Amino acid sequence: MPALTKTELDSLKKTFDRYDTDGNGCIDWSEFCCLIDELVGDMSLEEKSVAFHLVDCNHNGWINFEEFAAWWGGQAGRRPRAGV
Repeated sequence: MPALTKTELDSLKKTFDRYDTDGNGCIDWSEFCCLIDELVGDMSLEEKSVAFHLVDCNHNGWINFEEFAAWWGGQAGRRPRAGV
């Protein structure tokens, strides 16, 4: 992922924080499902599970900001821009 500008990083952090509804610094399974439902729409539970495990690079059951940023950056051009 190319280096992000401060503005891009701030925007990405706002997006992450929007879905980290409990404010613990990580996106858990239920928060990820909300994110997918809002941004992607209709996706099966199995597809969500596969996606979650791909994004959760260290496989600890949580998506931290670094994992989120790597995933989000890899989605550029394939998803709508976040409206935050």
